[in-house]
Amino acid sequence: MQSKKGFLVPVDTDPQYAELGGYSTEIMVKNLAKVTARTRTIILDCCFSGAKRVSPMKQHWQLDRMNLPDGVLMTSSKGSQYSSWYTQKQHGLFTYFFLKGIHSKAADLNNDNQISMQELFWYVSDRANGVPFYSMKLNHVEQTPTISGKSLGRILVSFD
Repeated sequence: MQSKKGFLVPVDTDPQYAELGGYSTEIMVKNLAKVTARTRTIILDCCFSGAKRVSPMKQHWQLDRMNLPDGVLMTSSKGSQYSSWYTQKQHGLFTYFFLKGIHSKAADLNNDNQISMQELFWYVSDRANGVPFYSMKLNHVEQTPTISGKSLGRILVSFD
């Protein structure tokens, strides 16, 4: 890789060729700024490597850097941590809990048939039964999801 710019790189792409097989974070930020929507939600499970199953997150994501004052950003780990793969479930650990929380309604913590961004975050980041617990149990690394933004109470999913 020639440049020091950030890229979102799919699990099956060689990081040495991120410029060819990845998506420039600089372009992503510019494209997101062009989206005309009341709110924007960004969920990132990065950056684990298909070969190693864990690797350090090189980019520290911040909403103010992305110029998304109306957005919500949830990431799989702090910038200095690893994001783990959940081999048994064939997903990133964060992605597994994120999808499980929505699909099983387990993230509806107040049982109102709606899941807010805050509820989903509390579910995935539960230290007793969420990403931090399973990351340590399965991979022996600390992984702490993060969330930022002003619309944390916004409803992400509603059930009939």
